[in-house]
Amino acid sequence: MYDLTGVVCHSGSSYFGHYISLGRLADFDSSKTKIEWRKFDDSMVDRVSSGHVQTNEAYLLFYKLRDPAATRGIFKRHYSCDPGASTQSAEVKI
Repeated sequence: MYDLTGVVCHSGSSYFGHYISLGRLADFDSSKTKIEWRKFDDSMVDRVSSGHVQTNEAYLLFYKLRDPAATRGIFKRHYSCDPGASTQSAEVKI
């Protein structure tokens, strides 16, 4: 499962416009939010509600994996390597 941690928004046309970003700081395992949503607009930073994140102007979305162990399991199933194993004796076969 993934949690949304950032959004880049664009307003205007393809020839000109303005970008802003929205972001939050998730805890290490994404179970909690350390810093709530903020809007970064040039030199201004404002606190915003999560309702402002759902916008038609969203251009790029950034996600964080909630459980890193899940990614490790996917690698172990699909490849002959374990990304969490020691690199000294690990042989990577893709």
